[in-house]
Amino acid sequence: AAEGGGGGGGGSAGEGAAGGSSGQQQPRPTLEVEALAPNDVAATALGPCACAEDGQSGGVATGQRGCGQHLAWAGDARVFCYVADPGGCPSATPSVGYAGAAWRPCDG
Repeated sequence: AAEGGGGGGGGSAGEGAAGGSSGQQQPRPTLEVEALAPNDVAATALGPCACAEDGQSGGVATGQRGCGQHLAWAGDARVFCYVADPGGCPSATPSVGYAGAAWRPCDG
């Protein structure tokens, strides 16, 4: 959400230099940056391979959000997530249970 997040402010280099006898410098404009939650940072870095935090993988409703042992009920202890955009994530494995969705292992 912070990508390209405009800087606002700024003026010409000579702005405020003419006519003033106070000798005080004008405050420099500040760049405001929107803080990202840790999951947003990971999603931005991973792009289409980011874990689907909304339970949707490529438009397919999996109901599984983020990393977890989503198949623990079947005795599978692997920690994985369904990716946000399977078509853009060549390293993801197509899901057998959710046609059109794909998953990847979670690190850690």
